[in-house]
Amino acid sequence: MHPLRRSLSQWRTARRVVLSSLVLSGALATAVWMTARPVPCASITVADSLGTLRADHTVTYSGIGVAIRQTDRGSVYIDRVFENTPADGILTPGMRIVAVDGKAIEGDLRDWTAAVRGAPGTNVELTVAYHCGGRQTVRLTRQVVRLSL
Repeated sequence: MHPLRRSLSQWRTARRVVLSSLVLSGALATAVWMTARPVPCASITVADSLGTLRADHTVTYSGIGVAIRQTDRGSVYIDRVFENTPADGILTPGMRIVAVDGKAIEGDLRDWTAAVRGAPGTNVELTVAYHCGGRQTVRLTRQVVRLSL
């Protein structure tokens, strides 16, 4: 195989692995926020970083269907809510996740993602804070989520 073709093939494989990791961690965070409807307040526009990515890869996991992000200060926010998932219509981008099942998570984005995920059919409670000052605890039932990258 020509070295350039091999290099391109390796790059594509690495890209798929990285994109899958991003979607999985985001989906877990989304699942946490989908337990209740948000308090009405002005919306926060969050850049849709995954919207421009394309790949012929499907990711399947058990969660609530959100992509999350963590700021450099450690706060975790919902970045994207995927359609036809438990979080759809309940959680919105820009919500800050304060606790999962009543516990604040100490750690990085992977720890938050692990806390939100679980077996299909089980419930998860997310405490979310709104940029307008309100807080709410929502209960969502995890389900199998399939995302195409």
